[in-house]
Amino acid sequence: MLDLGGLNLEGIISPEVSRLKNLEVLHLSLNNLVGPLPKEFGMMKKLKTLYLPCEIPEFIGNLSSLEVIWADIAIGEIPRSIGQLKNLRHVEISFGYIFGSIPEELVSLTLLPLLKVLSLSHLNGTGAIPKEIWNLTHLEDLTLKHCSLTSSFLSSDIPSYSSNFQRLNLSYNMFSGTIPLSLGQMGGLINLNLRNNRFTGSIPASLGHLSNLNELHLGNNLLTGAIPINLRQLLNLKFLELSNNSLNGSLSYILTTTSIEYLDLSDNKFNGHMPPISRDMQFLFLSNNMLTGEILGISIGPLCNLNYLDVSGNRLVGGLPNWLKHCTNLIFLRHIIISDNKFSGKIPSFLSHFKNLTVLIIGGNRFHGPIPDWLWNMTHLHILDLSHNKFEGSLSGSLSQLYAFKHTNDIPEWRPIGLFRKTLMLMVKGRERQFPTS
Repeated sequence: MLDLGGLNLEGIISPEVSRLKNLEVLHLSLNNLVGPLPKEFGMMKKLKTLYLPCEIPEFIGNLSSLEVIWADIAIGEIPRSIGQLKNLRHVEISFGYIFGSIPEELVSLTLLPLLKVLSLSHLNGTGAIPKEIWNLTHLEDLTLKHCSLTSSFLSSDIPSYSSNFQRLNLSYNMFSGTIPLSLGQMGGLINLNLRNNRFTGSIPASLGHLSNLNELHLGNNLLTGAIPINLRQLLNLKFLELSNNSLNGSLSYILTTTSIEYLDLSDNKFNGHMPPISRDMQFLFLSNNMLTGEILGISIGPLCNLNYLDVSGNRLVGGLPNWLKHCTNLIFLRHIIISDNKFSGKIPSFLSHFKNLTVLIIGGNRFHGPIPDWLWNMTHLHILDLSHNKFEGSLSGSLSQLYAFKHTNDIPEWRPIGLFRKTLMLMVKGRERQFPTS
């Protein structure tokens, strides 16, 4: 094994490396190496794993023992000779610029009988996924994201052995039409990601048959209708992301589904009263809907694991719920975002116990009374928004105690203060959240 990855190496790739005839693993990626892979590498017959920082050469077909190819900066085309590597099990080419017709490239890969993982992203071409993909009877993980794909092989008949599939990621493409009912036949799926496409219509109820499903990503599409009630049959579902669609109806059961830990239903048209929240919920995004009533917590109990609560941009009333003070795991709660609702009352003192709170956004409500002194002791706060409420009195505390705040004098003199906006990006479980603050 020779691991030279991530060492910031520069220059050309030396052909001297090819003298290591018994080498089985070669890692050259994550460097600044330039030029093609020397043709001498075609003689490394025992090589099983290859991490490349450059174009995949045509002589790759000579490396008959190869099982894994990983390329992080691929320029050019996927050579047809890759179809000769009958032992190949894992192909991953990411953040590359691969030119040529997508169908032609993928057909070469469909000749690999033992292939289990196929991941291609940022393909610089267009076209359809060839139905020959289904000939790969051992395939378990298929990722084709950021590929500008416009028509789906999912519309064809899915053979019975598709139950081997565990992960299917077709995100950030241009697929349109309805989500195929046949996806419900892929009983082995653990992760299904179709986000950032142009799918229309309703979420198919057949997805409720995917009993092993752990993650479902359908955000940023054009979906309508209600969430199918049989999704509550998915007892292994931990991550449900349906944001930025036009889904509607009530949330009468989805919040109480005990298995879900991450739920993002933001930027939809859900309405009705907000039901109780499951005690296993950790990340809850319900912003920009039409929810009414109070934030209930009957089903939470003392073992609350809530980390992130965002219900901004709804029609919720009442105050911050008292059940929060009964949470024994206060260390986990870091984000409370309830702005632009109809909340009222005073800022409750139990918030002072949330020592790790980093974001508190309650602007655009009807809170009143004095701003409490203990607020200035929340030393982990990065964002604090109390604007557009009915607070009174003076600021008796000191902003200088909020050590996590960034001090800046970089406010343009030519811009009216009322128009000055600063934006903060937070990464939450792999998803960016943007907060503009006045």
